[in-house]
Parts: sequence; C-alpha cells; structure tokens
Amino acid sequence: MSTEEVEKQAPVEQFDIHIDRKPYVVSQKDMTGEGLRDLAGLPDTVDLYLEEQGDVEDELVNADTVVKLHPGMHFYSTPSNITPGRG
Repeated sequence: MSTEEVEKQAPVEQFDIHIDRKPYVVSQKDMTGEGLRDLAGLPDTVDLYLEEQGDVEDELVNADTVVKLHPGMHFYSTPSNITPGRG
C-alpha cells in the first residue's frame, strides 16, 4: 500500500468507555468480556457488569460475551460471590 493510500484511509474512531469509574480509550466497535477484563486488569475473581440506564437490570458480561461498544458506556466489577442490586 502506498503512502497516498494510507493517508486516504478513514481515521480510526477512538472513544472513552468506563470500567470501575476509570476511563479507557478504545477504538474497537466490539470487544469480548475477556478483552474488557484485560483492558482494565481485572482478576478472575470478579464479575463484570454493563451498567444499564433506567429501571433495567445491569447485564453480566461473561468472558465470551461480545459487547457492541459505543462512547460513554459504563461497566463495573463486583466480587463473583455476590449479586449486585439484590438484597
């Protein structure tokens, strides 16, 4: 590929997502739960959840779950032995 062709390629969109309130810049449109865990350096002893808006239960993100990412998404981790939001 020539230098001219490289310059004509569309720039890769980068955007922020948040895991445990820390911002991470990503350019992938899709990531697995395992990829998100690796990005944030999370141990295997925690579960990862996608924070949903409104009166919707947050979604557990398993290692093999593919998440379609968009700017401003929020994820959080909890110890694997508890279920958040349930008393």
